Amino acid sequence: MYDGSGSYFTTTVESGYRYKLRIINSGVYAHMKFMIDGHTLEVVAADLVPVTPYNASYIDIGLGQRYDVIVTMNQTADNYWIRAIPQVTCTNNNNYANIKGILRYSTASNTSADPTSSAYTYTDACADETMSLTPYLSKVVGSTSTASGTLPVSFSPGTGGTVQHWKMNGTNMVADWADPSLEMIQAKNTSYPSSYNVVSINGTSDDWAYFVITASNAVDHPMHIHGHDFWVLARGTGSFSGKLSTYSGTNPPRRDVVMLPASGYLVVAFPIDNPGAWLIHCHIAFHVSEGLSLQFVERYSEIAANTAAVGVDSQWNSTCTAWNSYISGVTIDQDDSGI
Repeated sequence: MYDGSGSYFTTTVESGYRYKLRIINSGVYAHMKFMIDGHTLEVVAADLVPVTPYNASYIDIGLGQRYDVIVTMNQTADNYWIRAIPQVTCTNNNNYANIKGILRYSTASNTSADPTSSAYTYTDACADETMSLTPYLSKVVGSTSTASGTLPVSFSPGTGGTVQHWKMNGTNMVADWADPSLEMIQAKNTSYPSSYNVVSINGTSDDWAYFVITASNAVDHPMHIHGHDFWVLARGTGSFSGKLSTYSGTNPPRRDVVMLPASGYLVVAFPIDNPGAWLIHCHIAFHVSEGLSLQFVERYSEIAANTAAVGVDSQWNSTCTAWNSYISGVTIDQDDSGI
């Protein structure tokens, strides 16, 4: 509560029923642990991908991640705290012990009192559920690779009045709002500015891309890809020294936001079956604002025809026309990456 006023989110449940909840970390910075005191979370999906169910007292949820959980209301009819606890290992939050809601059983003796329940014991850490996930629909990573490489994440601190920024694959991404990538592609212009941080991927829908994402700094990053799910082959701390061929491609975890461990690595793959210009970026708001992103231009020669076929062009062109009209009468001061 702010300044001692306001109220907690409250929901009322019926004893003996099972409730499906979708938990979303929609914040800008805080990595959370989510729990409902005294209750078990049955995890059934992650980032909209159904998984083989498993039970947990709490779940770790990074920025942008989503979990579907089923909760059985089988405890004594009472009031219980719902908790979202920022992990101080990687998050500064002055209110970390009081981000709470209330779950009330309809037959509780007092349906207005604050709960007296206790939190589960946990270890503060920016952990990730990813490697515990087994997709319900089994799929196998393809063996035909058309693109692969290492995408290092690095940090350039500001000194002497300069602006600090993040880099991915050696570039601090900055987009020009007046000249978006998709408009360049529609115009058959592939002379992308270096600041657009483009990685081109070509091939067919049967081909795959494999990348190792590395972090040389002691900061965790929730990495998000547009247009695809990551197929997560490996995740760990320290330097990556393995070979892609040594990792099992049989039904690995699939999701679109994965935690890149501090001073660690991710090994990911995805099929190149969705032509487009797709961002991959850190979901911490000020990291992406400082340039921690790049874009995959996937199967360039097919993008323009595909956008026309699904009717995107008219919407796109009208948006660009409206933007150009707007900026003709105002001064725009773009003070970040534009992402």
